[in-house]
Amino acid sequence: MLNQALTDEAIDITLSHARDELSRMLDEIYLPRAIPDRSDEDLNAIRCTMQVDGILPLLDHDLKLLMDAAAGSLCAALDHKLESISTFHRWTQEDPYASLTKIDDMLQKELRLPIFLMADRNVFASSI
Repeated sequence: MLNQALTDEAIDITLSHARDELSRMLDEIYLPRAIPDRSDEDLNAIRCTMQVDGILPLLDHDLKLLMDAAAGSLCAALDHKLESISTFHRWTQEDPYASLTKIDDMLQKELRLPIFLMADRNVFASSI
């Protein structure tokens, strides 16, 4: 029984360490590519800010804006037409473009990079 308890604890410690290392390695590989032209210090600050709650704190913990951001990202990945998302998502602002512009403005204060690439009231790319 003691051996099993020690084995279970060793497995838990090993898994925890592996998760932490994987997270660190992925951040080192992908973060500089996702957010180019930033110093290591800036990247570390962004990582620390978003590590636990993602972009939610940067959106003043507004869950509706977070849902708008998710809908905008879906739009970028699908057909790029903001109106198509409106069939199942109610935007927080008067229209989708206004919602995503507000999100972009809020996130650029902290991250200093565009989140949504928009043109002609469509979304062509999203970095979230």
